[in-house]
Amino acid sequence: MNPAWIALAASLEQAAAALRQLAVQPEQPGPPVMSPEPTWREKLWSCDPQVRLGVKELCEATGKPRSWVYRAVHGTGSHPPLPHRRLAGSLQFVVGAVRCWITSNEVIEVPGRVAPLANRATVKIERR
Repeated sequence: MNPAWIALAASLEQAAAALRQLAVQPEQPGPPVMSPEPTWREKLWSCDPQVRLGVKELCEATGKPRSWVYRAVHGTGSHPPLPHRRLAGSLQFVVGAVRCWITSNEVIEVPGRVAPLANRATVKIERR
């Protein structure tokens, strides 16, 4: 038999033995997968109501620009002012108060309906 074929067979046998050893070894765990930090848009409705937010966090939570936050603080003709506090000249917002303000001032619109749905919390039912 040709010595080159013998050498090739020997090297293939060594490769097969190495692969068998790798198959027997336990698999090494990969690096831990870090879940991304939830955004304030997600945390606004799930965090403790006493948490305080700055303007930047409130913008992220509502998806609105800074100008909207400052206009909401002053209030408009149709909405009362957004509850806020000042700490060393910067605006602070308490999450629980922001949640209440959003839910009491949002208008639910249904396609095909000519008038918005009334918020049940603000509708007074007269009983006779």
